[in-house]
Amino acid sequence: MARTAGILTLLLVVAFAGCSDDITCPGDDGSDSPFVTAHVRQRGGERPFTAASLTVGGDPVPSTLVASVNYREYDEEVLIEGPLLYATLDDSAVIWQPGTPCTLRVSTDIGFAHAPAVVPTAPVTAAPATVTLGDSLLVSWSSSDDADFYSLRAVVRADDDSLVVTASVEDTFYTIQSDELSMSGALEGVVSAVSGPLPEVGAEGNVTGEGWGFFSVSFETDESDFSTSVLEPVE
Repeated sequence: MARTAGILTLLLVVAFAGCSDDITCPGDDGSDSPFVTAHVRQRGGERPFTAASLTVGGDPVPSTLVASVNYREYDEEVLIEGPLLYATLDDSAVIWQPGTPCTLRVSTDIGFAHAPAVVPTAPVTAAPATVTLGDSLLVSWSSSDDADFYSLRAVVRADDDSLVVTASVEDTFYTIQSDELSMSGALEGVVSAVSGPLPEVGAEGNVTGEGWGFFSVSFETDESDFSTSVLEPVE
């Protein structure tokens, strides 16, 4: 949720403030092109799925939108706060296997934009079975083919409380610091391999044509999951 909120914040800044020194734009002649952010998340294993999301913003917001990945079209878009156009593409199966080149195609009333990515292989993740509250937790994983970075998501749950930890790194390890683990409980997490640029202010995207922004594809399996019990210190 933290990463999604950050992407939407970036979209709102672009939609209403336009390009600035902090935001990489396609050039003066393309500053009116819509901003696009799209991500395809895939999971293999016992419960496979493909979940794709697409958000398009601009000033003015495009009046029409037709988008696809490898010619598989997104569902009809909806207008959300911003204003932004939002569309999804979901399936209860892995549509594109690791190593598959994927092309995002976006057509609006302004023109046509596209972006490439390759489905990476899934990492195999390892973490200690237990960690004491107040200590750091090292999570490591294998290197994935075609991955540009890795996305870690973890949730600590205890009774009705929960704590979310997220990180995006290029290394094959991440240390969850003690101040990020502020409660004890059962920690469940996953590391996804991601192909494509990380959408953030100041970064150069991979969407070209009559549009600019970011397109990425991630892959994970059951072996990408990890679990750790966060224990209270022994007095």
